[in-house]
Amino acid sequence: MKKFVLIFALCFIAAACGSPAEKAQAGKEPLPKAPLNPAPAAYSGTVLSSQDASNYTYLEIQGSGGAFWAAIPQTAVKKGDAVELISPAVMNNFEAKVLGRKFDTIIFAGGVLINGKQPEAAAAKPPAAAESVKQEMPVDAASHMKTDTSAAAADVKKAAGGVTIAEILANPAAFKDKKIVLQAKVTKFLPEIMKKNWLHLKDASVAEKDIVATSAGQFKVGDVVLIEGTVKTNQDFGFGYKYDVLIEEAKIK
Repeated sequence: MKKFVLIFALCFIAAACGSPAEKAQAGKEPLPKAPLNPAPAAYSGTVLSSQDASNYTYLEIQGSGGAFWAAIPQTAVKKGDAVELISPAVMNNFEAKVLGRKFDTIIFAGGVLINGKQPEAAAAKPPAAAESVKQEMPVDAASHMKTDTSAAAADVKKAAGGVTIAEILANPAAFKDKKIVLQAKVTKFLPEIMKKNWLHLKDASVAEKDIVATSAGQFKVGDVVLIEGTVKTNQDFGFGYKYDVLIEEAKIK
């Protein structure tokens, strides 16, 4: 009987202690699980569609996180190509008028690798598309949009058959998409921004405000001009350029 009790006790102790290997494993922290989807290369994927417009090629790309749009210097790219963008820059609220559409987000890139190789066309055009877009924009959007309150225009009266800046600003909805005639003084002129010339105009009807117009023509600061143009409202060009009221395609009348 004593022998049986001794054997039982030894078995109980062995079971309680376990093997050294088991004890070592039990004392370890659980290993972290590897991520199911490792991070992909930034802005790469398979081309779903491509379209040349102006000096750019617009690409619809299926990436690991979903489809997105990109613009690169004009390059021969076809559906199904594997691409990776070079020197990408994110642009929000970008309107591509040549395509007749607006992108909530688009990636401008200086070039592209196609199926792992850099195409000759891209190699021959080193300036980045993103840089060319940036060069079209003023350094400070707020400065561009700001009224020059020091400019005096008290002598600029309403033209016969025209309207005043105060009338437009007071009720822009009444003038929306309509052609108007306006006599005003040019207080600021900024050429070749987003392929337009931009001018600030003031007249005697307002002292602390002005109205912005876009034009293909040339204007000189200080000139009093009689223009014709179309009133637009709620214009957002991206890059911080937002206008409640704007006159488009202003021409000297």
